[in-house]
Amino acid sequence: QFVLGIAAAWLYVRRPLNRGGGLVLLVAGLLAFGYVAFAWPHKYDTFGIRPQADSWNSHVKPLLLGIAGLVLVYGAASWRPRLSSLVALLGTASYSIYLIHYLFISVGNRLLYSLSPEKPGAIVLLLLFALGTAGGVAYYYLAERNLEAARRSLFDHKRIRSA
Repeated sequence: QFVLGIAAAWLYVRRPLNRGGGLVLLVAGLLAFGYVAFAWPHKYDTFGIRPQADSWNSHVKPLLLGIAGLVLVYGAASWRPRLSSLVALLGTASYSIYLIHYLFISVGNRLLYSLSPEKPGAIVLLLLFALGTAGGVAYYYLAERNLEAARRSLFDHKRIRSA
């Protein structure tokens, strides 16, 4: 899926679409992603905590979700809507979110599962998604910005003009 994200960036830089084409791909990507994740008939319990390990769950579904994500991201980037401050923050903190979201989702899932062993519904999954995103934004403010400032002060030296 990471490679598909790189492919989406390459497509956006090399073959940008007009806004209308971007909106069409954005909607198509959202529909495809939602269909594969929630409506495609298969053995996978989308809202389950421990999905069955089979070929579909391990190989096919992640690939289809990655392709749908590629279409979605390429369309969203090409559409170029006006960004709200929240979207700009998520973009700025995206690497921190990527690094740390799994930890927050895993801990939240374990905590919820220990409190109530039933399988969580869509609301719980959305809460876990929000927890992972909020944890990534917090990590950005608490760690990444400070580490980047320290890196700049150590390694970005101004050149001194010779007289």
